[in-house]
Amino acid sequence: MANVQVLTGEASFKPWSGYWWPLTEGALVFGYNGSPSPLGKYDYYTQGVAPALASAWEQVNHYTPGGISWAGYCHAWANASILEDIQFKTSTHKGIFFAVGDKKGLMTLAHADDPQIVAYVSDDPSVFHRYLLEYVGENKMAVAADLDNSEAFWSYPIYRYTMTLTQTTEFDDVQCTIFYADDFVAPDFEGTKELPEYYEYRLYKDAQGSYTHGQWTGWSIELHPELVWVPVSQGAENPNIEYQTIMEIANATDDENEGVSEILPGHHAIIVSPGESDAFDIVCDGTLDLSFALDRQTPRGTLASYKLFQGGLERASGTITGESAGVSLDCTGKAQLIIYPDENNASDVFVHLYLDVTMAENCYFLNVPNNRYWMGMALANQDETLVNDLFVTFMSQNGTPLAGVGVKNSLDKASNWSGILDKNANIDYFSQGTPSLVKISSRYPLDLLMLNGNGDALSSTPRSNKGSGTPRKLIIPLLTQTFNMTQSASLFLFNPGEDDLNQAIEYYYDNGIPFDTTRIDLPSKGSRSFSSGDYPGSVNFNGWGMIEDVSGQLTGTIEVNERVGKSDRLPLLETAQDFFIPGLCAVGGWETELVLINPEETAVDLSLEAIDGSTLSRILISVPGHGRQIIALNSVTLGVDDQRLSDSWLQVTASHPIAGYFRYGYNQVSNALFPLFTDKALSVSKRLGHTASDNDWWTGVNLVNPHNWTIAVDVVGFDSAGVKVGSRQMEINPLEKVVKTVADLFPNVQANSLTFYATAPIAGLALYGTREKVELLSGKIFD
Repeated sequence: MANVQVLTGEASFKPWSGYWWPLTEGALVFGYNGSPSPLGKYDYYTQGVAPALASAWEQVNHYTPGGISWAGYCHAWANASILEDIQFKTSTHKGIFFAVGDKKGLMTLAHADDPQIVAYVSDDPSVFHRYLLEYVGENKMAVAADLDNSEAFWSYPIYRYTMTLTQTTEFDDVQCTIFYADDFVAPDFEGTKELPEYYEYRLYKDAQGSYTHGQWTGWSIELHPELVWVPVSQGAENPNIEYQTIMEIANATDDENEGVSEILPGHHAIIVSPGESDAFDIVCDGTLDLSFALDRQTPRGTLASYKLFQGGLERASGTITGESAGVSLDCTGKAQLIIYPDENNASDVFVHLYLDVTMAENCYFLNVPNNRYWMGMALANQDETLVNDLFVTFMSQNGTPLAGVGVKNSLDKASNWSGILDKNANIDYFSQGTPSLVKISSRYPLDLLMLNGNGDALSSTPRSNKGSGTPRKLIIPLLTQTFNMTQSASLFLFNPGEDDLNQAIEYYYDNGIPFDTTRIDLPSKGSRSFSSGDYPGSVNFNGWGMIEDVSGQLTGTIEVNERVGKSDRLPLLETAQDFFIPGLCAVGGWETELVLINPEETAVDLSLEAIDGSTLSRILISVPGHGRQIIALNSVTLGVDDQRLSDSWLQVTASHPIAGYFRYGYNQVSNALFPLFTDKALSVSKRLGHTASDNDWWTGVNLVNPHNWTIAVDVVGFDSAGVKVGSRQMEINPLEKVVKTVADLFPNVQANSLTFYATAPIAGLALYGTREKVELLSGKIFD
């Protein structure tokens, strides 16, 4: 008589259902619910741009629009769902919405090449039977199988079974029902879609009762599993994805603002769940600009709205749609923003929030460098008796706030902040914004330094030339054509105003001959960048340019690269008749070069006067109408010994308004560029918000006294917390300059910032350089 035995087994966790990602669709590359795709988001997350390496590899190696219809990633999904016990939820990272489908797709790719223990079972169900009992029953681990023996390959994770064995001495007849997770689901499906499958087979025994082989019986003769396997560890096929990064993304829940009470300027990706509102405080002392939009991957039919309160009163409200819309209003103190889900929502809403705050003092550093360069910033209060609120924000080319840069939002009196900015924290795939400039908004004036560099070059980004609203001429001091083998100049323009601009640009050769005239459109808050040989109007030549800034608000910079290591930046130049250079250098490998630009049609006569207590030399020169002239300031030009000349400073006087800049160079390996000084640079208090004196760096200080009497200067040093660490008194004789390093001024203490208090207005600059051969050099003008 036959015995009947019932066996059951179940894995320790239930595999999750996931989409099988057919290769003919390429949805992992191109998106399954709009863009960006799962791999596109991964590229944004890891590289700041998309598509990039991970997407490109997948497209080249697996996207087959005319390929086999059933080919896809069901095997990889089965592996992932067996090894990864994850409850997938929507979340945000670095401003990116990761939906459930994004996470499952990435996790599937992470398991596309898992090592496996594989068995062929189409001809012998005894192996299939053994896998179920050993792995699912004993080890509580799901197994994967191709559940039909057709030409197509369909993989599923089996996590539970129940079987009835009718036993005889020679064989057992088995009726087996397995339960598996299905992949016939939408990418964003949550949980497990469970399906059963029934099989019949006979298992033959030897004399000891052990199974020797088997055969499929009943209807299973025609339809039965072909392969069964167990993934033993994780393995990805795409070399441009990292498992730990995908795990970090997959295990996250909710958005990055969860639990945050106060939000800062920038782009915020917010998940608004059904039945839950999100509330944030916003600190503002000026103009508050808010805009909202629903992400393209927000489920259809889900809605959200917002309300803005201040002092208990509602200031603004609206419905959030797929198109960006917002509000601008004056705000003092603290406001509260609340985002509400629609009462009928059944799914999360993905909301993009763009927040910008504009206070009394605003400065813009144009052109965020590419990823080969680090970007360092130092901030300090110009008045070290004040507590200053501030915001530092990466902005896109169209003026969209992208992200804060990790700078603290308050400076206490004489304290300063310095650090390297995270350029990868500003991803915004929704607006397609990439970082173009850095906006610094503060309650009171700041001393600012922005340095960009790598191992070969260092440049100081000048702060934007703040407009007064009065029409003016702005000079683009250098333009270069494509394939200029000695130098190149890139141009960056920005319109900080509320009105769109249409500006005329005139181009001239250095000899004053006109080259071309064009116009450029700059939208409100918009910036434009132009590389060497591709200037506004598709202009390609060597010379200079002039912009008639009728708005009085346009700002811009140029970046000049001569060769490896010789790189720096200049603001667009304004015109004047009287200038000075606070110090000349002409010995020890140093050189000083003067560049003069005449914006008028008629020639300009100039007096160049080297001064060290009295006039050492005075020469007269002339620059033709619309001409640009370069002058080496050395003994040959000025008729003074180079050593004596290096103790002097230079006064420049013109017969009509001109523009110009000067260059310090060291042994043809590095240089620093500065606009010519005017009387606006003179003041009785000077602040140097950052010094560099460690890791083989030095900071030099050049102060000039343009008066006919002696000036006393108190120099006070502070640490980064604003605590006074030392002071020093010195005098500057009439019409002389003083040059010191910070190490000279404070040899025994670490002074992170300096303040100079003078008994009469002085001017000055700082140079930053490396000790070994001065291979890196840049600087800033004292504010």
